[in-house]
Amino acid sequence: MADRIAIVMDGKLMQVGIPEETFEKPVDSRVASFVGFENILKGRVISADRGLLRIKAEDGY
Repeated sequence: MADRIAIVMDGKLMQVGIPEETFEKPVDSRVASFVGFENILKGRVISADRGLLRIKAEDGY
């Protein structure tokens, strides 16, 4: 595998990084989908306490 990966979509550089970073922490939902994430849910953080987040998923999910 490469030392670094660049993801280009529609002629725009979306993300550059080491493979682990690119596959584990995609910058947005389009990159996540491209690298194979299947469960992408929209939601919002409703509380944060000592590093633990509570997230409310949008209706319909």
